[in-house]
Amino acid sequence: MGDDARKKSLTPVDQKPEGEEGEGPKLDWENTQSTPLKPKGGPKPKFLSPSDKHATPEGEHGFITFSIEGDPVPKVEWFKGFKDLSVESRYKMWTNGDDNTITLGCFESRAEDEGDYRCVLTNDAGELEFAFKFYVTVEGGMDFRAMLMKRKVKQKKIVVKKIEWLETPVDQEAQQGKTEEIVLSAKISEKEKKGKWYLRNAATFKDIRAGENGLELFKGNMPGHEDKYDWTYKEDTYTLFIRNPTVDEEGTYTVIIRELDNMKTGAYVTVKAADPEYYFKKLLKEKEKGLTARPLKLTCHLNTVAPIKATKWLKNGNAMQYPVDGRIQRVDKNEKLSLVFKVCDLDDAGTYSVEITEFVKNGERDQTDCWLDVEEYPHTFTSKLKGQNVVEHDRCEFEIDCEADDAEVSWYRDGKKITPEDGRVEIVVEGKKRKLVFKDTHLEDAGEITCKTNRDSSSCILKVAYANGFIKGLDQFVDVVEREQCVFNVEVKDPGAPVDFFINGKKVSKSDSRCEYQNLGEGKHQLVIHNIKMEDMGTVEAKTPSNRGDQVLTSSTAFDVTKGEEAPEIGETGPVTGVAYKECNWKIPYKITGHQQSPLEVIIIKDGKELKIGQDINLSIKGDSVDLSVINPRREKSGTYKVIFRNAQGQDERDINVNIMGPSPQPAYQPTAADLARLNTLTKDGRL
Repeated sequence: MGDDARKKSLTPVDQKPEGEEGEGPKLDWENTQSTPLKPKGGPKPKFLSPSDKHATPEGEHGFITFSIEGDPVPKVEWFKGFKDLSVESRYKMWTNGDDNTITLGCFESRAEDEGDYRCVLTNDAGELEFAFKFYVTVEGGMDFRAMLMKRKVKQKKIVVKKIEWLETPVDQEAQQGKTEEIVLSAKISEKEKKGKWYLRNAATFKDIRAGENGLELFKGNMPGHEDKYDWTYKEDTYTLFIRNPTVDEEGTYTVIIRELDNMKTGAYVTVKAADPEYYFKKLLKEKEKGLTARPLKLTCHLNTVAPIKATKWLKNGNAMQYPVDGRIQRVDKNEKLSLVFKVCDLDDAGTYSVEITEFVKNGERDQTDCWLDVEEYPHTFTSKLKGQNVVEHDRCEFEIDCEADDAEVSWYRDGKKITPEDGRVEIVVEGKKRKLVFKDTHLEDAGEITCKTNRDSSSCILKVAYANGFIKGLDQFVDVVEREQCVFNVEVKDPGAPVDFFINGKKVSKSDSRCEYQNLGEGKHQLVIHNIKMEDMGTVEAKTPSNRGDQVLTSSTAFDVTKGEEAPEIGETGPVTGVAYKECNWKIPYKITGHQQSPLEVIIIKDGKELKIGQDINLSIKGDSVDLSVINPRREKSGTYKVIFRNAQGQDERDINVNIMGPSPQPAYQPTAADLARLNTLTKDGRL
């Protein structure tokens, strides 16, 4: 591309050199709209014959236009030095898709807009940067056409006087609040040339008024730097005064002489922050109360944020020793200083202090104190124990709720502390719930159960009943004879448990005179049935509660009643014949119905007189008959014998005619009544 094309993108319309063809773009600042660029050329971004110098008169809009290529369409960015112009209000950017051109506009160009600029193209294929200069011409300054002509016309050798800085400013360091004034001075070899001072730092970088050398300084009340700056220039010397510098005034200070082609020199001023002033804005509380196993925080406030080394915590006047387990930690958050106890311990009691170790503000205290008292946390119950009625060997649990998970609870029975034993008794902790578990309850576990914390208690009664049962039950079978008595004995485990007896399902009344019930103690019970009747035969039961709800235990026996004896019945016995002096005997059959219960008694009566067995008559009972024989049978012993068979149930009798045959002996002398009367008289007279 020839000079014509280059000049087109370089020179505003009203300043094109005479005789040059083509016009550079002059856009309507308010109304011109961008149109999207189009993919064109190769993949990499490319500037098409760009010019590296551009100019515009001071006070007019300046425009810089480039033709570009790239596929895909590159991203376009504009910079002045290190400043991104997309955020500057006095600059605008346009794109024109018709001819793939990009334009940067500068609103009402000023002298400070002059300088080095960059345009950066970026797409997926890479990045391309092009640097160029932008000039703002002023009245009496170098005409742009003259500048172009200088490039084309061979210059004659001219001897130019060398202008140089004879003295340059020296980098200085100050501290806010301590340094009253900083003086920067520069001296140049040319006199009576007007210079301007500039400040460049991070703050001025954001100011839209700043140029590449920073923000131009003004005397007096400069916004953001009130009554800070003053300067003088006398002949060849330029002096800048910075009063009471702060960190905001730190940066590069440059003096620029535009009349000498922007000759400049400068120095860097470092301003350290002012020494801080620390004091307590909020003191520690005079007293704090901590509770064991509970968190606590001691807090005070400074007036501002301070480094850790500026303060320290003390306990009882000595530097705080922090536990390695992190239970007590120092926590600083901005101006808030805290000593954090994750959990308190009784040994934590004491005086805690915060001391400011440096930069204490005059007239302020350097230490604040707090007395910490630590007490046992008052654990309480949120529920009550409930009494239990259990049977021995059952599982039994007592349960209660605490207000906190870490409550220590002790258990007692009748005032004696309960300790876990052999897996039978277990103490359980489940969050806020506490349990006492008897896995196998014993009778001796009964009593008052109490649980205690350090401040609360709850009690209830544990009743342990026997696991009742028959130690000795009724015999499986019992045989008894009518009219006799029968004794039934049982023994149960629970000495206090009642036992009731039943005959054929009917409860035996203790008021029944035929039945006698006795509680013999120690779980032993007895039923005596007198005069047993045949209708008693069947089942006899003993019943006792198991102590488990309504369950009843039963021991039973099959009760068999045998028919009792009846009165004897004498069988038929005919007349008896005997021989005198030899023998006279006979057999008497009989029967007794039922089971014999009493001995058989045989009575023989003759002539109204009971005969003596073994003297008058012999008797022998054999089976179901009785053998009788008359001792010394004689004829006079013949007659009627009354035989009586008797037992406990009654008797039966028979008259048996006995005839003893043989000679009759001479009767003995029998005195008469007269003889007896005579004998009686003689006895009375004493003559006999």
